[in-house]
Amino acid sequence: MRWALQAGPFAGGAIPAVNRVDAPCPAAPGGARDPAAIPVVRGDDISSASRGSRGAPQTGVGRVRARRSAPALIALLALLSVPRTAAPQALPSELTVFGINVLIGGTTSGLAALVTDRPVLPAVGKGLAGGSVVYLGKRLSNAGGFPMSGLVGRMVASTGTSFVRNGAAGRGLFDFMVFPFGPITIYKRPAGDRSHAPIKLHLARTAVLAALILRDDIRIDWESTLQSGAPVFDMTEGSFHGGHNWVAAGTTLCGSVVLSDLTMLPHVDPTRLLTHERIHVIQDDFADFAWTGPLEYRLLGHFPGGKWLRRYVDVGLLHVGVVGVAHIVIPYEQRPWEIEAEHFEHLAP
Repeated sequence: MRWALQAGPFAGGAIPAVNRVDAPCPAAPGGARDPAAIPVVRGDDISSASRGSRGAPQTGVGRVRARRSAPALIALLALLSVPRTAAPQALPSELTVFGINVLIGGTTSGLAALVTDRPVLPAVGKGLAGGSVVYLGKRLSNAGGFPMSGLVGRMVASTGTSFVRNGAAGRGLFDFMVFPFGPITIYKRPAGDRSHAPIKLHLARTAVLAALILRDDIRIDWESTLQSGAPVFDMTEGSFHGGHNWVAAGTTLCGSVVLSDLTMLPHVDPTRLLTHERIHVIQDDFADFAWTGPLEYRLLGHFPGGKWLRRYVDVGLLHVGVVGVAHIVIPYEQRPWEIEAEHFEHLAP
């Protein structure tokens, strides 16, 4: 048999939700599928339908890859430093990954300041600091680390994302802070700033979370959710399945992590898998709140009722669209957010 995610809220829709390995499930005696022999890749954010590495299954998750969400800008910046090749490649060094995060932070703030006619150098400095803090958050989110490491890592990374956003807007480093939690976003605002409510509903993340909760074949893992600082769901049986019998160990859908039934995938290391997915959650936060979120906020102001809506709601549709395009344009083996997630996964014990 195939272990497949049954048709659900994303089936046939614009938001692909399966990571895949380009190989059929090996047949066991009698025509059954042998779960231990299924090649596996990691899952991704609402953003992607991906192709995985080719070949035989691996011990642990060294070649288990994931797809994840990040808009085209991160791809363009990171591809300057990551070799472009369709074949399996050596992972980047720690210094390279740190440098890319710093570069993305500084470039994001600097370009935004340039476009809006604000001082560029102070913006770049704040962005560089923010990128450094985002990297630190990713480093802390190791699932094999200390208790609550995922929650701590995500909050640290959110602080860095806020630094980048403040640099872009010409604010003080700590003036405006954004902390996403499941379907809501908590905003710490400057005194007298009423542009954002202190707590806002994120529509895209709420829709995905509600769809997952309503599924009969998925249950929430409260302990992992608390440890990770993001909703974590387990499939009660089976694993993700895509075209051509491609199978995924897990996926991240708009800030929510869903893991396959790993009893059917005994060669997958659950600690490394969860670490990989936590990195994708942080990547998604940055892409949403440092890039597409501010632009969507501006765009909403041009629609009737948009100024009221944007005060209380983060819509998130622009983020979903940009991420989807990035996954269509960039082949799986060249997606820098996957390479980064695999890098941090290999740091897990």
